[in-house]
Parts: sequence; C-alpha cells; structure tokens
Amino acid sequence: MELISVLHPTRRPQKALAVRSDWMTKAASPDAVEWLFGVGEGGPDDPGLQPRVVVPPPTWNIHEEGGTFCMAMNMLARESKGQILFQMADDWLGPAGWDKWIRDSLRGVLHLPRLLTIVDHPSRPRGFDHCCFPCVTRAMVERNGWFYYPEYRHVYTDTDLSDQTRRDGERVDAVQPEGFFHDHPMLSGAPIDDVYRVGNSSGAYAHGAMVYRSRHG
Repeated sequence: MELISVLHPTRRPQKALAVRSDWMTKAASPDAVEWLFGVGEGGPDDPGLQPRVVVPPPTWNIHEEGGTFCMAMNMLARESKGQILFQMADDWLGPAGWDKWIRDSLRGVLHLPRLLTIVDHPSRPRGFDHCCFPCVTRAMVERNGWFYYPEYRHVYTDTDLSDQTRRDGERVDAVQPEGFFHDHPMLSGAPIDDVYRVGNSSGAYAHGAMVYRSRHG
C-alpha cells in the first residue's frame, strides 16, 4: 500500500496534536500514514510532537514577520518517505477515509509529477481549484527540487504551486468527498491569533507578492 507522508509545520502544539488525532482516527489505513511535525528552534517543545523536524534559524518566533513555514515544508519533504506528500495545518479538517480517497486518486500517476486538487471549504465557488493544502506525488518534489519554491516564507506558496500545476497540466481532478474543511478566519470566522496575524501581515504579503511576480510575471 502506498505510504502517505503528512507534513505538519506547527507553532500550536496542543492544537497540532488534536489535529493529528482527528485525522488518524478517520484514516482507513493509519499504519500506512507517516506523520511528521515541523517545529522551530525554541518553538513548540511538546514531547508529543514526534517524530519531528527542527527548523533552524530564523526561528519560528510568532512575533517575527514571515516565519519559516516554507523552509519547514521543504525540510519535512526531504525527511519523509512516502510516495504521496500531503500538507497539514492546525486548522485543516478531513473526512473519514481521506487517505483511501487520496491513494485511489493518485495510484495510477505516482511516477509522474502530479498535484491532487482538493477544495478546502464548501463555500468555495463552483470551479474553484486553488489548492491551499497541496497533496503531491513524490515525483513532483523530486522534479522541482522542493515542495514549495524556497524563496517564499509563507503566503503565496500555495498560489505558486497551484498556478504552476494548472499551467503545466499536472493536476489530478477527482470527485471529492464531503468533509474537507478549512477552519480559517476568512472562511469560517475562526478567531485570529498571533500566529495567523504575523504570518499574514502586510509585510508578509508584500514579500510573497514580490517572489510570485519574479516567477510568474
């Protein structure tokens, strides 16, 4: 059975552990799921966050603009062993059997660079295909040399990968089960905390936009 590597950068240890428990409870084949946490030096140190990858400076200080989310994702991808790599977050919820659906959708294209289209919230308009939580084949990461283009910090990472794969015809579109839910302030009214506020600051967006323009015009 294909191994799915779940890559989970976090600065909220208790929330992260609850998220892992929920997704693993809902997995059809939990023994075929590898869950890796990414934490910053001096960041979350909960003993439950294992196995984990420690991201070097600049540390993941929640008061530091930009953060190192992109660096964490790329380090987690390098440490992972799965044929399928799936980005996780503290505000991302999934349906029962999520892992079986992912495997069934990608099984025939694991040798190719591919991204599985997953819509993150039921309020998204028909035809929405921006992938906030990319699920990619290892071949995609090996071909690119990264999960996310390394000049990014946080914002615009998913925009870049979504646009690249759409442009290059490297998407897999499958009928999505109900139950994927992004508990995001702009989608569900979730409260805004310091981690969100700093990662989505005007300065963080300005940096992301600059990198995006340099790559996509």
